[in-house]
Amino acid sequence: MATNALTLCLLLLLLFSFSLSSVEAQTEKTATALYVFGDSTVDAGNNIHLETPAQANHLPYGIDFNNTPTGRFTNGKTTADFLAIFLGLPLVPPYLGLSEDERIYLTTGINYASGGCGILPETGKFIAKDCLTFDKQIDFLKVLSKMIYPTSFRTQRSFYSTYQRQFFSSLLGEMIMLSITFLLERVHGAVFRLKTFQISSSMNSPSALRYEYMIRRLYELGARKFLVNNIGPMGCLPHISRGGECNETVNQMILPFSDNLSRMLEELQSTSLCEAQFSNPNNFRFLAEVKENQEENGIINTKDPCWPQNSTTLSENRDQYFFFDGVHTTQASNYLFSVDCFNGTLCSPQNVEGLMRA
Repeated sequence: MATNALTLCLLLLLLFSFSLSSVEAQTEKTATALYVFGDSTVDAGNNIHLETPAQANHLPYGIDFNNTPTGRFTNGKTTADFLAIFLGLPLVPPYLGLSEDERIYLTTGINYASGGCGILPETGKFIAKDCLTFDKQIDFLKVLSKMIYPTSFRTQRSFYSTYQRQFFSSLLGEMIMLSITFLLERVHGAVFRLKTFQISSSMNSPSALRYEYMIRRLYELGARKFLVNNIGPMGCLPHISRGGECNETVNQMILPFSDNLSRMLEELQSTSLCEAQFSNPNNFRFLAEVKENQEENGIINTKDPCWPQNSTTLSENRDQYFFFDGVHTTQASNYLFSVDCFNGTLCSPQNVEGLMRA
């Protein structure tokens, strides 16, 4: 994902087809299910069913998803969508869009992510009010697991054995993932402008400890294979950058936490969560490599959103943009991220393909 505007879309479609078939040929169906937790980065439509101002239920959201706004905060597919495809699974439906029977008997996974919510409950109050906090998302899974166990499994052991073969993805977005305080002013649909912020790089910060607690909760429910997203260069988000240039003050505040998260996962695996397997992306490196390889991947604008704030116009060359709006990435960049994390070197200590074999 040819810088030529006339050929980019065709080349991108061909690349999608070739790469998807290549990935599927290598892995076939390597996971029985995918469970997704997070924020607007991977929300598949839960917020549509909530009384929250954080909505992506209107165009141009979904313009490249059959021209249908599905509640995804991008023009097309999210990283969770692509990971499901690569794993040989159908797109993971939003929890709130399913009936109780569908929730119980669906065997390929559920998406609990909710735009505007993060690890700390306070985050959602500032951004989206009635969104599903990370705690609430896991609560839904816990309740559902109690309903599934007696209807589908003869023994508790067989239930947990099945969960251990499934894949749990924690894909929290850069806007809200590891913050202490984000005071945000609502501006343009679900696009937000940062007013004031404070970020802690300490692994003893409330958000870091909360993240560890959430991982432990999932582990106790039987989860063993995790893709745990890391915070990226927030200073490069269009709503935070300065004149198209990354705000390095913000990035330098975040970078230590990005490094420390990997060490935290290693410690968890070597001490109390011995059966867990983790994969963790380097989001700082991802943006840097996209910038360095623009001709190869076709993304030639990594500064501006293809749907600018307060604009009624949308770029026709969306696959040339890294950002869709002020805080969310395009389908094109989501695809590149997913491919590299799945069978490349972006995610460590093992990529998702290796995680499935572990």
